[in-house]
Amino acid sequence: MLVSIIIPCKNEGKNIIMTLDSLFASTNKTDYEVIVIDDGSSDNCCNGIEKKYQTIGLYRTEGMGAARARNYGAEKAKGSVLIFCDAHLTFNNHWIDKLVSSLGQYDAVSPGIGVMENPIAAGYGLTWDKSLKAKWYTERPRAVKKIPFLPGGCLCIKRTVFEDIEGFDKGFIVWGHEDEEISLKLWLFGYSCSIYPEILVFHKFRTQHPYKVTFEHVHYNFLRMVYSHFNDQRINKVNAMLQDSYGYNEAVIKLNASNIAIQRTRYFKKRKYDDDWFFSRFKIPF
Repeated sequence: MLVSIIIPCKNEGKNIIMTLDSLFASTNKTDYEVIVIDDGSSDNCCNGIEKKYQTIGLYRTEGMGAARARNYGAEKAKGSVLIFCDAHLTFNNHWIDKLVSSLGQYDAVSPGIGVMENPIAAGYGLTWDKSLKAKWYTERPRAVKKIPFLPGGCLCIKRTVFEDIEGFDKGFIVWGHEDEEISLKLWLFGYSCSIYPEILVFHKFRTQHPYKVTFEHVHYNFLRMVYSHFNDQRINKVNAMLQDSYGYNEAVIKLNASNIAIQRTRYFKKRKYDDDWFFSRFKIPF
């Protein structure tokens, strides 16, 4: 089995070196390849990494955005298992082995995400609050546990499953809600998302965002997810909740000009569960 580790990178400075150093220093029995997508960085963070790490595949894009960069990496990957990683992580020994071994029983899994700046703090997947704001589970489960949303910072999935759900939303722009959308799609299409608490990957929470993100970008991605998967009643509720938000009107105009109606029809035909089932399954009050 070959595993493809896909690392989108945008203006990461020294973080990408830290991540690759930690990755190659970790002990794993599983064969893997590493694919780095330099998504239009302007800080030269990826310059020279293909010489320092001669086994990696480095691809340069002009700013596709987080979701599309991940999909592009998957297109270049050769592995039957895909692990999507942020470019600001550190790893422990056998983290790949343990994640991959869990796919015999689970469709998509993530490790616990530790806070690099505060090693005693960690999150074990995410859910939504009553306003559909993502919030971390901070209590460590005793065993592998099914959760609503996998953290996109480290997400392991079978290639066959990734392709069946059509990957990350191909219409997403810049950054925002990638992990929620792909997790929701996994559940609605009949798959599952699980957290593997025995593994802990440490994440550097940055003070500056590498992408130039606007409210319009984030609203657009959120609304695209909502219109792709929610029933009309929930769509109306989301619109009422956001209608006075900065950037909302621009996001709606952009959404109406997109392929969202076609995607919604295709997804509704393909899915095995609806959003009522999902909200009830995880007791999300919306």
